[in-house]
Amino acid sequence: MHTDKLIIDAINRDLEYDPKSGVISWKSHVINKRTRVAGNHNDRGYLCIYILQKRLLAHRVAWVLHCGSFPYHGIDHINGVIDDNRICNLRDVPHYNNQRNKRLHKNNTSGFHGVRFERDRNTWRASIGINGKCIKLGSFPTKSEAITARLNSELKYNVFHKNHGKAHP
Repeated sequence: MHTDKLIIDAINRDLEYDPKSGVISWKSHVINKRTRVAGNHNDRGYLCIYILQKRLLAHRVAWVLHCGSFPYHGIDHINGVIDDNRICNLRDVPHYNNQRNKRLHKNNTSGFHGVRFERDRNTWRASIGINGKCIKLGSFPTKSEAITARLNSELKYNVFHKNHGKAHP
C-alpha cells in the first residue's frame, strides 16, 4: 500500500478537525495522549503532529481531514499566522504564489519588500522578484522614491497577494 494512503488512513482514523477553529484533536479511542488537542509547535512556530512515526505539519493534516488528500502544492496561511489552521485561512498554492503572500522579515529596515538602503552609495535600491528572476528597478536618492518604484512595479505585474509585505500580526 502506498505510504501516503497509509498516512491518510491513520490521520482519518486517529484525528478529528474543526474547520471553523482550526483545532485538530485526537479521537477518544487513541490512548496515551495527555491532551486531546494534537500537535506541538516546532522551532519555526508551525504546529506539528506525529502520525505513524512521521512528523507532519498540522496545516497539511487539516487539509487531509477537510479535503481527503494531501495538498497538491504547498499550503499558504493567507493571514500570515502560521498556526491558524482554519480552513478559510489555508490555500493550496505553488511555492511561488506562497512567496507572493510573504510578511516582512523581522530584520527588514525599510518597511517594504524589495527596498533597501545601500550605505556605500548613500542611495535606496528597489527590486522585485518575478517568475524567479530579480528585476532591478533602480537606485534612488530617497526612500519614498524607491518605495514608489516598487509599488508601481507590483501594480504592473499584479501577482502579489493583498497581504504581501504587511507586518507580522
